[in-house]
Amino acid sequence: ASHEMGHNLSLSHDGLLPNSTANEYYSGHGYGSASWGPIMGSPYGRSVTQWSKGEYYSANNSQDDLAILAGHLNFAQAAPADNNSAAVSLAGLSGYGVIGTTGEADRFSITVGSPSIVTITVTPFATPSDKTGGDASVDLKLYDTGNTLMASDTGNYAPSASVTVPLAAGTYYLRISGVGFGNPLANSPTGYTSYGSLGQYLILGSSATPTSPSLTYQSSNQIIFAGQSVNFAVYANGNPAPTYQWQRLAAGGSTWANLGDSTTYAGTSTNSVAVNVATVAMNGDQFRCVATNIAGASTSTGVSLTVNPAVVPAISGMPASLTFNYGDYLSLSPNVTGTTPINYQWK
Repeated sequence: ASHEMGHNLSLSHDGLLPNSTANEYYSGHGYGSASWGPIMGSPYGRSVTQWSKGEYYSANNSQDDLAILAGHLNFAQAAPADNNSAAVSLAGLSGYGVIGTTGEADRFSITVGSPSIVTITVTPFATPSDKTGGDASVDLKLYDTGNTLMASDTGNYAPSASVTVPLAAGTYYLRISGVGFGNPLANSPTGYTSYGSLGQYLILGSSATPTSPSLTYQSSNQIIFAGQSVNFAVYANGNPAPTYQWQRLAAGGSTWANLGDSTTYAGTSTNSVAVNVATVAMNGDQFRCVATNIAGASTSTGVSLTVNPAVVPAISGMPASLTFNYGDYLSLSPNVTGTTPINYQWK
């Protein structure tokens, strides 16, 4: 219907060069959700179909479809405007909007009453039967009141976009705009420009109550020798998944201090921290981990590290002397004791 209406409003077919009957209709390019075609071509089954001005490889028609249509019809009025003060409140985290002009962005506000895991999905309108033929491809951004970006999604080569993010209680703003992706002008074209990403979209949101971290496992005290490495680990449940921060209490100290990755420690912001090379100075140090998410925090019990002085290697079991004939096979396997790791060098 849009194709035939385009003819009524002075639009010509979108095809390919060289001009010929066989090239009169361009069917588009790409596959699945990343497929595209011009409305004035033959874009049957394409995920995204748009008005065009010849922004694809070997296009034979540079008509500015939108400019010509605007000479006959009015663009949909932009609402809401792209600023927080004009943002439209979304009751129940859901609603709809229209991208009326190229480059337009709409703003909506949402209110989170208590710490929640919020999911927002924006889906452009498409045919109800097979979900193809939508005109818009959207970019979704979520900001707080300080305009800090909390989450974003450009659809990952699909027309729709979705974010899931833990949020504290407060007001947040959605910014929705039409976008393109890929390089439609390349010899092997992909995607489309933002020129024709217009039309209606649906916003669907939901929220879930987060659960604070709960520790299900933590390491016990460890005894090693100087020069050796050791790991401490914890496991924690929680929704959303918690972040981790390891802390150290120096022997004889009274203040726990956050650890950072260095030549001494690794994995300080994961559930397993490594002491790469222990020293006698670390003897009596304690370690613990704080697991945190938006719902709260849980701290493991401090576990101690005992570091004994390294034992100098001792060699035994070597013969005082050997007598053997030319060509005989010789194998020496001494007994070596001492603190590992031990390096060997035969002379």
